[in-house]
Amino acid sequence: MSDNPQRANLSLYDKATGLFYSRLARASARLFIGGFTGGILGHVLQVLMGRMLSTQEFGLLTAMMALFAVLGAPLNTLMMVVSRTVSEFRAR
Repeated sequence: MSDNPQRANLSLYDKATGLFYSRLARASARLFIGGFTGGILGHVLQVLMGRMLSTQEFGLLTAMMALFAVLGAPLNTLMMVVSRTVSEFRAR
């Protein structure tokens, strides 16, 4: 049984549309659009830098970007672990 009697009387269509208009769905859509936009802008940056830099300079830029990507994965993991631990302590 549901704690909210109004929610229990909703049709399946109303429940499904409620999922699409929830705060979680809006936040997820913003994250998706932001990630997609960031990917496009990253591609545009690569094209522009390829046109503006010499071959050696572009190679150095690419190596630095790869290094940031390799170092970013463990740092993101560490950030998630710290965030989870802080959230757990805060919940207590």
